[in-house]
Amino acid sequence: MERTSYNYHSLTSNGPLRSLVIVAGLEMEVFDHLSEPVSPADLAERIGFNPANLARFLNALAAIGLIEHQDGLYWNRPLTQFLLATASPTYLGDWFLFIHRLKVSGLEPVAASLKEGLRASAYPGKTRPPRTVGLQA
Repeated sequence: MERTSYNYHSLTSNGPLRSLVIVAGLEMEVFDHLSEPVSPADLAERIGFNPANLARFLNALAAIGLIEHQDGLYWNRPLTQFLLATASPTYLGDWFLFIHRLKVSGLEPVAASLKEGLRASAYPGKTRPPRTVGLQA
């Protein structure tokens, strides 16, 4: 793949946005309500969300390929139902949220590190990182 292609740009620049859309869907348990086709208005009434905002959010989920959209109705794609609906025995949403939070929390001190240096921002009150001897059983 050529690095100047649209696909490369889309994957690198939209990755964090895609991740945040998935996280929001998991946190709001939207995938649990999309096992069957449903309109944004019906879903909004069922779960108490703003219909217009929910429609925009469902369009975002469809744009990143997690749900299907046709004739004003939205529903989970098979893999989404398999992995992101909490009723599924193969649900991995909690794992995805855990990994996402680990990654995001690791990025928080980046700006401070640039200004103050890694040690100053990553280890407040300490002059150097904590030492580790090795893995402990």
